[in-house]
Amino acid sequence: MSVLDNNLVNTTKVKDIIKGQFENGLAKKIDLDRVLVKISNIKTQRQQVLNAVDLQENALKFYMGMPIETKINIPATEFEVTPQALSETPDATARTEYQLLKKNEQLLEYQKKSVQAAYYPTLSLTGSYNYIGQGPEMPWFKKPVDGVYWSDYAAIGLNLKVPIFSGFGTRAKVRQADNSLKSIKVDLEETKLSLDLAYENAKKQIDNSIITISSQKENAQLAQDVLTNTNNNYIQGLASLTDLLDAENALVEAQNNYTTALLDYKLAEIQLIKSKGELKTLINK
Repeated sequence: MSVLDNNLVNTTKVKDIIKGQFENGLAKKIDLDRVLVKISNIKTQRQQVLNAVDLQENALKFYMGMPIETKINIPATEFEVTPQALSETPDATARTEYQLLKKNEQLLEYQKKSVQAAYYPTLSLTGSYNYIGQGPEMPWFKKPVDGVYWSDYAAIGLNLKVPIFSGFGTRAKVRQADNSLKSIKVDLEETKLSLDLAYENAKKQIDNSIITISSQKENAQLAQDVLTNTNNNYIQGLASLTDLLDAENALVEAQNNYTTALLDYKLAEIQLIKSKGELKTLINK
């Protein structure tokens, strides 16, 4: 948006100059028409960017669970290239994704042990103690002197259960538990590799983005100098309108390339922070 606004201001100034020259018979109408067409194209692009911003704001409201009709104010910020700690290697095992798989592995180990317990014999001890009364009537509230005979008895039992054959059901459950453990171990290895890969890719992207940013910044400044010189030459009649428009297009392209390089850097920076498991540190920024 900033690039388009600056380009619109510069092109409007050129239009005013050409319009004055045309009114004084020093420029052709086709030159004025060419500039007017360019201004119209810039305004169209600007409107497209505005629409894109509105769409992104609506998406932001959606992800925040905010009503779409709610008005929000997004402060204007400028991307800054800040150094990142690229020398340290993050501990992938400390990431939530990895720890969650490790906890699932632990649960599967317990599940396997519980299945294997079906192979073991079980020994149980039981005991009971009872007290009863007998008589010609219900002895609930009768006393012994009323002809009710009271007695007690006790029982103790020892039960031993030895599994002999379970139809291979237990063996199948143990094998199933082993397969689940092998599968989650593979998931652990792949998760660690993917996290390490994400870190290395983000680190490489940051290195490349820093180089690109430096190059594109110099190109944008060079394109600005070329446009300034070409504009002066055009006013003095030493350059054509085509040269001036080409210089403007080159400046816009260089500025857009610089902005894209900054965006790529910020995206890589977020991926780097994510690969280190430090996304929550962005909340305080």
